[in-house]
Amino acid sequence: MTLYLISGLGADRRVFKRMTFPSDCKVIYIEWLPVTENETLAEYSLKLSTQVNATEKFAIIGLSFGGIVAIELSRLLHSEKVILISSVSTRQEIPSLYRAFGSFRVHRLIPSIFLKKANFIVYYLFGLKTEEEKRLLREIIYDSDIDFLKWAIDVLLTWSNRTRPGNLVHIHGTDDKLLPISGINADKRVEGGGHLMVYSHADEISKILTEVLGFSQHRI
Repeated sequence: MTLYLISGLGADRRVFKRMTFPSDCKVIYIEWLPVTENETLAEYSLKLSTQVNATEKFAIIGLSFGGIVAIELSRLLHSEKVILISSVSTRQEIPSLYRAFGSFRVHRLIPSIFLKKANFIVYYLFGLKTEEEKRLLREIIYDSDIDFLKWAIDVLLTWSNRTRPGNLVHIHGTDDKLLPISGINADKRVEGGGHLMVYSHADEISKILTEVLGFSQHRI
């Protein structure tokens, strides 16, 4: 099976570097592409779909905002499984405050400079505790494209999906401050996991992925 991994908002494959995957799986990282003016999520997902070989058996794994894109891609490509990590599967799971921001377009008033800086509030929301985790996030934010960040935030806050795919598995941390688990229909809970648990709890999540993909742990 081929595993297509989609990172979070503005992030890249570095967030997955502590993960291990079943040896029988080929791992391909979906690369974020530049967005065009007024591009819709459906249009953007179609553009990303060219990176997937749908003639082979595959699963899509989406982290945070990447989970939303994973769901949109699964509609186009009919994957074996859709696996979300620290994400949302429907609009109802987006915190009500975020939905309100989206409805009134409050997020569009945020100056660009604030989207390119990491601070103690960002560290808290992402559940970062070690200097290594904080440094990783700072590097990712620094390397992020500001136009893509603005577009992705707008897509996230205004996403209208209300249907959870039948082949979806949702993995979520109990200590996620950015997307609290109280509003999430999680299939697998990671105790103490924050929003960046794919990095801080990589071993545990690797084991869960092996289980939900139907592989034995000794084949990792």
